Amino acid sequence: MSETDRIIEELQAVKFLLTLSNNEKIDEYMNKVITTTARKKMWTLIDGSRTPTEISKDTGVTGMAVSYFLSSVSNAGLIKYERGTPPRRVINYTPPDWAKEIEEAEVKEQKPKETETKS
Repeated sequence: MSETDRIIEELQAVKFLLTLSNNEKIDEYMNKVITTTARKKMWTLIDGSRTPTEISKDTGVTGMAVSYFLSSVSNAGLIKYERGTPPRRVINYTPPDWAKEIEEAEVKEQKPKETETKS
């Protein structure tokens, strides 16, 4: 293992420990900045490879809504984003309770569609 690889590995371990030891504060901050289920879903889709257009399609919100969201989380220091490139998280963390909230919202969205199909 090269010296550079060893340093990167050590930095990743330190990053993990800092995230783990501060997860309650991180959750609190993220819940202040990212307030709706749609925005929480957008956050989960920011992976450094999806474009804002793809995030819009995957969440079912308008491109303008994604643009406002990206601006908001960029200003909060949670992502790096330059127009025309996929946004990238500064911290690769999602509060654990968000997954359940997003799943419940998706189930609610599906129920009306199922009812329409049966009619």
